[in-house]
Amino acid sequence: MDSSIAVEEYLASYQKLKKQISQLDAELALLRQSPDSMNQYRELHQKVRQLSMSCLEIDRQIDRLPAPEKTILRYRYILGYPWEDVRRRVGCSADQLMIVHQNALSLLSEHLQ
Repeated sequence: MDSSIAVEEYLASYQKLKKQISQLDAELALLRQSPDSMNQYRELHQKVRQLSMSCLEIDRQIDRLPAPEKTILRYRYILGYPWEDVRRRVGCSADQLMIVHQNALSLLSEHLQ
């Protein structure tokens, strides 16, 4: 598998993890109201902690990059902005954006090895 594709999948997992955390938080809120479900509550709470740690690790890996690469990855994968919004916020052409994005993926791939 192409390493840039693997890195993109890794980064894209952030939004999926956040969605899972949100769903589990809703379940936890319901379980808090039921004293009979303490074990299930603890299990779900532990799962939320694990997912949160995975998000934090992705965030830390992005923070290791230089400013333009870090900013682009944060806008795209952490905040979930569409490419056009990323381009506008960064203030560059679509071609420049893709070059910096590809560089960011390469740098991140090196960090992850």
